[in-house]
Amino acid sequence: MKKCLMLLLACVFSTGILFAQNYVTDSSFESGTLDGWTLDGDGADCYADKNADNAHTGEWTYKYWKKTGFKSTLARKITGIPNGTYSLSIWAMGGGGEKSIQLFASEFDSSGKKAVAEIKNTGWKKWKQYNVEFPVKNGEVTIGIYLDTKSGNWGNFDDIELVKIK
Repeated sequence: MKKCLMLLLACVFSTGILFAQNYVTDSSFESGTLDGWTLDGDGADCYADKNADNAHTGEWTYKYWKKTGFKSTLARKITGIPNGTYSLSIWAMGGGGEKSIQLFASEFDSSGKKAVAEIKNTGWKKWKQYNVEFPVKNGEVTIGIYLDTKSGNWGNFDDIELVKIK
């Protein structure tokens, strides 16, 4: 067993394959809270939900549902990160039909630009990963999920990652 582990480590380091640091803590909402995030919307409509059947990994997700349409933003500012090119990704699934769902990054430089990935849900347990890349030039970024829903829309988000790629 020890020889297998040593061989694996030798292969990983000799090929330069390393795991990138995820700058989003509690990226799978396994704490059961939205601590560290700012929710611009009703907590009864958007919340951390414990249901392993609706999770990409673990037991918890960021869930939304409301009988009527609504708009909300869940955002988090990440500071003290090295400048460079970053990838922001998220796994999403839901019933579909929303007016708009966006994964976004903003405030990553002085341009005022926003990097956006449009999310389209297509059904229960039909998980899809969405990704957006952007340059961080000021050591920080605000990341988030924007929702503009119609009556009865629902969905789940899980496994958010913010990693430096260059």
